[in-house]
Amino acid sequence: MKVCAALVAVLCAAALVRADTVNLNAAVDELLVGLRSVIIAKGEDQLTIPNLDYDWHFKVHHFLSVHCYFNCDGGWARRLSSVKRTGDVTMTTSGNRMTLRFSLGLGDLTAHFDTCRLKAHRIGSASSKVEMHTSDTSIEAQITLVHNGNRCDVSVDKIDVRDLGHMKFDTGGGVFHKVEDKILEALSRHFNDKVKAILNQKLLAEAKASVSKVNLCAKIPF
Repeated sequence: MKVCAALVAVLCAAALVRADTVNLNAAVDELLVGLRSVIIAKGEDQLTIPNLDYDWHFKVHHFLSVHCYFNCDGGWARRLSSVKRTGDVTMTTSGNRMTLRFSLGLGDLTAHFDTCRLKAHRIGSASSKVEMHTSDTSIEAQITLVHNGNRCDVSVDKIDVRDLGHMKFDTGGGVFHKVEDKILEALSRHFNDKVKAILNQKLLAEAKASVSKVNLCAKIPF
């Protein structure tokens, strides 16, 4: 009987935890609906991204090295509104403070440069547009709720794009194919250093703007 009672207690506890998780997930999903709406309403589903400038020396013979230049402009990144939850929300509490942590992703991130130019000193030049697609981005998010008497304050602490995932670049082939390794290195570095920072900034700003539209304190009482 004691074993049965213990088993029932464990099952009940597991059911309560699952119910909490379902409620937390639903509350965050509602917040994300608002976030996507804000992004679209503000015309920020497509963002301008910085120009790229990169140069290196390319060895064409054991005694001959060619200086190469690669630059891109007219760039944008699109589908910021595809942000979605990719894992269960977890909760920790300390006194009057509750912290929610969850993972997000962009369902379909596309980026584009109107023109990328490759110039090899004393050899020639070529230009092409460049496209990038990725669908497995990894984003960490954290929200804090603080109760002070009848007042409840909600803050978005973090929206952090940790990884842009497996980026697939289309450089148009041609002359670009001959130095594709260097071009892909330049593009990957540019997106991981500069484009990711822009995505972080915009997602965090719009999450803070949309959190007030959802009464999380009422949906997640503690």
